[in-house]
Amino acid sequence: MWELYANWPCAGITRGQMAEKALFTTVTFQRQPGLWRAAISRKDRSLISRDGEKALGNVVTPSDSVSEVEAEKAAAELIRQL
Repeated sequence: MWELYANWPCAGITRGQMAEKALFTTVTFQRQPGLWRAAISRKDRSLISRDGEKALGNVVTPSDSVSEVEAEKAAAELIRQL
């Protein structure tokens, strides 16, 4: 399911460049007891968009993590894939 979000480049970042984690805000949340996810948004509030498709204000990690720390790691990996 990572593939769904992995190809979503951000405004100002061209294909082939790695997104910098410093450009993003990550908020972790507990979806259910013991199931964590993270929401990622740009600090400058610009939208995360894909070529010619709907722009998103934030992206949520697609799979659950067992801890908040693991959700943060999943978010960092998702940012690297942007």
